[in-house]
Amino acid sequence: MEPGTIGIVLSIFSATATAIWTVLTWNEQQSAAKEQQRDQVAALYVNPFLIACENLQRRLYDVLNENELEFFKQECQEVYDLGSPEAIELLYVIVIYFGWAKTVYRYGPYTNDRQAIELNRKISHIFSNISDFSSQAFYFSLSQQRSLGQTFVRTVGELNSIYPRFEATSLYKFAEELVKDINRCSPLYQNVRRTIKAIDCANHVEELEGRERLVAVQNYLVDLLSYLEKQEGFSVSNPLHQKASLIGSGISQFHTEMEVVHEIKGRVRLRIPQLRQDESYAEALRSRLQSLASVKTVKINSAAASITLNYSLAVPEAEFKQRVIEMIGQEAR
Repeated sequence: MEPGTIGIVLSIFSATATAIWTVLTWNEQQSAAKEQQRDQVAALYVNPFLIACENLQRRLYDVLNENELEFFKQECQEVYDLGSPEAIELLYVIVIYFGWAKTVYRYGPYTNDRQAIELNRKISHIFSNISDFSSQAFYFSLSQQRSLGQTFVRTVGELNSIYPRFEATSLYKFAEELVKDINRCSPLYQNVRRTIKAIDCANHVEELEGRERLVAVQNYLVDLLSYLEKQEGFSVSNPLHQKASLIGSGISQFHTEMEVVHEIKGRVRLRIPQLRQDESYAEALRSRLQSLASVKTVKINSAAASITLNYSLAVPEAEFKQRVIEMIGQEAR
């Protein structure tokens, strides 16, 4: 090979190596930039949302299954104009969840995550659902959830930033601002008052108005936390999440017939005679079945002693029916 040719070949190899090194370096820089951006988004939106989910599900579990209401009735006798400290704090963790949920699904990395969005939709639907729950305690419409969330999880710093910063109002400030607004005659603040009253009027969890709604919310929160923590690769709580159940609901003593009346893909209707006779059992069963992540809707017709479930087609029919049968027959934890 001629010396000139060798020089040309070496030049080509050198240029190629330089180009490859440049591309590799650029890819590394891009990956590092994306990782840094992901960490920034997690710090701003995901981590606060995870903490809000954990605080709410843990508080609800303690109220529903750990006798927290009884403890506070004995230890904290004081009641202010707005309500007891226990009622205000429980309302606070609910409202802070509303705020961070709105934020994380607008700015965080889960804006297109179907499973996370669906679980959050179910939680929002339970809070805003009137027809499936006998009590309006802990009821907040979708617009009321947004309003409360925006009021108490606020933007701080530059409003036109690509990644705006948000900050939750302190519990003290939350109570202070509620006192200013609680006398309004709007439906929102009527629901706030109704929720506080429900907590303060209950000496035991069996007396808590709206507890069926709270059980369903807590169960979905556990599913949402489990999913998000798996995606993020860490847990915000040490003990494994436990799902709450309805104490004294009668579901733990359930032993009865069950018949599949009709089924098509994504929908099954069951006949359970006890639904016609026992309203508390019907509500307990509704809450338990709504806790299944694959369930979209649960409709009970007490007069016909039937329950209709619409569920995700991603779940095999046989597997879904087995889950339902096991849930109906098992004892409540």
